[in-house]
Amino acid sequence: MKRSLTKIILLSAGMLFAAQAVNATNMKWLEYAPTSKFTQEDWDIAKATAKKALNEGKDGEDFSWSNAKSGNSGTITPVKDTSGESGCRDLKIQNTAGTLSGSAQYTFCKQADGSWKTTQAKM
Repeated sequence: MKRSLTKIILLSAGMLFAAQAVNATNMKWLEYAPTSKFTQEDWDIAKATAKKALNEGKDGEDFSWSNAKSGNSGTITPVKDTSGESGCRDLKIQNTAGTLSGSAQYTFCKQADGSWKTTQAKM
């Protein structure tokens, strides 16, 4: 009985460590996203640029941002909304931080208070 309990405990511990390793591996790609290297100032500049693009931009118009302190930059481009939802817009977002670069397209919907909330990524 004692040996069985020990085996169960060791097996459970092994499964726990394996599950943690799988979870860590699944999130490893985040280390290679340019946003992983963003400073708070980068985020503030990028968000302000996205807000301007959402509120004022025409489809296909590029809105660029850069932070001289960090060297990070990006381009935010409103594109034709494909969600079909009223009050929503799609943004193509391209970012660069050091040697890392990436892009994705997101749908943003305007909230009752005037703010924008992302609803989905379109990779």
